Amino acid sequence: LIKKLMWVQDLWFAKSVVFKAHLKVIEGDFPGAMKVLDDFESQLLDMDRILKEEEEKTGQPLSKMSPMAECRYLMGKVLQEQADKLGPAAQKEQVIALLAGQSMPPDAQGKVRRSDGALQHFFKVFVDYPNTAWAADAGSRMRKIQDKLEREYGAHINMKVPDDQWKKVEKMGFEEART
Repeated sequence: LIKKLMWVQDLWFAKSVVFKAHLKVIEGDFPGAMKVLDDFESQLLDMDRILKEEEEKTGQPLSKMSPMAECRYLMGKVLQEQADKLGPAAQKEQVIALLAGQSMPPDAQGKVRRSDGALQHFFKVFVDYPNTAWAADAGSRMRKIQDKLEREYGAHINMKVPDDQWKKVEKMGFEEART
């Protein structure tokens, strides 16, 4: 009886978390959307890990059901929209922090890293979840952000996507369209 009364966190639970974050975005509450995703990050990451492990065992494209693909896409979109709202009059550092992440203190090896910005979120969706509905748009947004950072801010982006990855996402898009 106790097991029946326990709250089960499954993929529907994950979808509801992402849906709640989407609603916050629609309401214009970007910090609220990020808070929703942050509050449930560990559960969503656990589901993602389990799906990837099962995908590796079975060969079935289970990662396409991962809530992390949609979460990362949503986080990237929120950060990109915030940067776009700042406009050209904004300080360079503000825009770069949203699009490419904020500089973080050096790690143990002295390497300076950045937090994830919109670019990194879209890159991870495109590379790690190529069979999702968000991969193609994530790739497109990633290219636009990369171009903007290089053209307008003179940044050097060291993110290389292999040609076969682009083909894989295109193929998955055609398969989804046929379905």
